[in-house]
Amino acid sequence: MWEDSPESELITPEDEARLFATSLDGLVLAEENGQTVIKGGKLGKLVERLTLIAMPDWDYISAFVMTHHSFTTSFDLLEALINRYETALPPGLTESTFDQFIKKAIVPVRLRVCTVIRMWIEMHFEEDLAVSDSLVMRLQDFIDKRSGVDLSTMSSRITMPRVLLPRHHDLAQYLMTEPRGFMEIDPQELARQLSIMEFSFFQRVKVWECLDQIWGDRRKKEARAYGTKVPEDVAESSGGISSMIKHTNKLTNWIAQVVITADTIKGRINCIKYFVMLAAQCREIRNFNAITAISAGLSQASVGRLKKTWSAFAESHGRTYELYKEISALVSPRGQYAEYRKTLKEMTPPAIPFLGVYLTDLTFIELGNTDFLPDGGYINFEKRRKVAHIIRSIQSYQLHPYHFMPVIAIQEFIHGLHATMSEDEMYEKSLQVEPREDDISDDE
Repeated sequence: MWEDSPESELITPEDEARLFATSLDGLVLAEENGQTVIKGGKLGKLVERLTLIAMPDWDYISAFVMTHHSFTTSFDLLEALINRYETALPPGLTESTFDQFIKKAIVPVRLRVCTVIRMWIEMHFEEDLAVSDSLVMRLQDFIDKRSGVDLSTMSSRITMPRVLLPRHHDLAQYLMTEPRGFMEIDPQELARQLSIMEFSFFQRVKVWECLDQIWGDRRKKEARAYGTKVPEDVAESSGGISSMIKHTNKLTNWIAQVVITADTIKGRINCIKYFVMLAAQCREIRNFNAITAISAGLSQASVGRLKKTWSAFAESHGRTYELYKEISALVSPRGQYAEYRKTLKEMTPPAIPFLGVYLTDLTFIELGNTDFLPDGGYINFEKRRKVAHIIRSIQSYQLHPYHFMPVIAIQEFIHGLHATMSEDEMYEKSLQVEPREDDISDDE
């Protein structure tokens, strides 16, 4: 068979299955858009498919490595790959076919194994391999101190947008001492500065953080079983997701407090108008996380109940009020965030997605799909593929930062934002500035 083929031509899947004495038993395959897709399988068969000679499926390889903690351990995966690398020659080879088999079967399989391990090291070393000295030693022993590729980075000249700042000699001091001094900052500039900080949080979100939202207990169980240590940055307080959530909650509560602590209806209207314009500027630069936080702050119970304020706002600033309703609809959870998903899909980076939607999707995938297929106890790999698709979507946005000029005074101001009142205290304050109508009637 091989004598008539060019030496560079790889064997077909059928040849590979026959010569390695393997079969498709233990795999569940399906045809989608003219391609064979793995729906599930036994671990050994999934590893075989991972290192298939004829048709490497990079989407499958990436999804497998990313989600393997949900159905096996890093130790077992490494051993399975090493065993695959050390595949024995099948019996019955003649002298004339021995060299051809080595060249066209054994060597390509070993190259595939090395490719998978290299991808694993480059993409997930910190959370999967570096946690265990014995795992690293086993890996190092296998690759025999194989050197990696030194990737160089290229820089390009970037034109920074003009910074829009109020004219104050000491902006930092002014923002610190004037409760509403921030309203002198152009909303466009504050949106830029918010986006710089929020992207830094978003960019720190790691794969293991996303997976731990649904499979954290399994990861901890594996760590206990093998005596591995958890990386220092696995601590909840230092994770990108944790930082993102804390910042967003602080921003939301601060916005609500700013509005309800304004003493007059006119003051509250001015605050609402500013925040709506800020949200509009965030929409222009595709910062959906900030839009969600601003919308949540303005719709918080203590603010949403201010009927007189909102009525006066709609009457005096009709266009801005319509803009507010439009922006609120954009990040509304209605239809599982249908409008937001549609808009994000049409956007090009840079952008900051609303992380909460991704985390909700991961939870739905975990709860709505079994770990194993109903028949045969096969690993449900389609579930892992869906998880990997979501995480790759997050990673695609992490690659494209904003190129705005940081303003230290505003960055420090944003970093220090927090509400000094609890939600209950804000609601009580809201009742003071606009008592319930029935309370007014009782007084009369």
